[in-house]
Amino acid sequence: MTAADVTSSVRSGTYDNTASGWSTQTGDIDDAGTVAQDADTPSGEDPEYDEDVTVIGAQLTIDKDTTTPTVGAGGVATYAIALHNPGTITTTGVVVTDTVPLGFTYAGGSAAESSANCTSTSDPSVGERDLDWGTWDIYPGGRVTITFGCNVATSVTPGTYENTALAESVETGMIDHSGPTGQDADTPAGEDPEEDEDVTVTSILNIDKDTSTPMVEQGGVATYTIALTNPGSVTVTNVVVTDTLPSGFTYASGSVVASGAARTSTSNPSVGDSTLYWGTWDVGGGGAFTITFSTNVATTTPVGSYDNTAQAASSETGYIDDEGTLAQDSSTPPGQDPETDEDVTVIARPPVRSTDKSSSRG
Repeated sequence: MTAADVTSSVRSGTYDNTASGWSTQTGDIDDAGTVAQDADTPSGEDPEYDEDVTVIGAQLTIDKDTTTPTVGAGGVATYAIALHNPGTITTTGVVVTDTVPLGFTYAGGSAAESSANCTSTSDPSVGERDLDWGTWDIYPGGRVTITFGCNVATSVTPGTYENTALAESVETGMIDHSGPTGQDADTPAGEDPEEDEDVTVTSILNIDKDTSTPMVEQGGVATYTIALTNPGSVTVTNVVVTDTLPSGFTYASGSVVASGAARTSTSNPSVGDSTLYWGTWDVGGGGAFTITFSTNVATTTPVGSYDNTAQAASSETGYIDDEGTLAQDSSTPPGQDPETDEDVTVIARPPVRSTDKSSSRG
């Protein structure tokens, strides 16, 4: 019987090891020979497992989650990275790295340890995207939890952003996307199907225009409502709303109602205008303002359907709607406006009946 030392650097797994023999009469036996090691083993094969050794070495798991699955552009996304050593051997030289998505930058954070020792400290700096937090030795059953926030730039395009942290140790090598071990027990090696670290960024300025008069006679009045909302958490500044009316439509009157928005300059349209403008606004997080106005439809306006879409712009977003990078509604592709809730159909004005009751006598 022989014994062999298993070094601490050996990774967890099952190790097959088969002896071979040779004699003048038989030649090589076992895997490389013509005679099997055991009577029940086919020649040249080794299906048996009674010499296999499973090594339970140093272990390390990593999981990253977010507590802010939805964030308005300009807001703050928060994350937690959890490291755990579920094994019976100390995992040494543990480092954690995380490259956050483009437009996300480090805002600040902290680390908490349990049965772990921080052997070197290297906290990220505010404004960085490539993050690392020094080095740890994590004892059996030990944990390290890193909690941090990221500023999300106002210029970040609305959408869902996946971001996964990586960890590495002397004993395990890299784990997660780039390594041989999945982030969670149910995650295949080299993959990350989970979504609990994904952050969905929403727009910080939305605009929608509707009409309460979808059908109007020639010479009648069409009424519209333009709603501006800021679903984010930061103030959007220098917001302007413009609306170029269809040919034959002119401004008649209107009003504005605001909540959580401050008008920084006033410039109301005049009666008869066809290009409309309502000054500038600062709209706070969660704020909104609504413009309701009516237009006169000329008696000479041709019969037909008239699509009319308002536009908005701000210092943070640029233009939104038909001519901008963001659609009017969430269901509207950028640069298009397939919705019809602001369309007005002009119909023919009924002919005026004569009221002349005179008659001729013979």
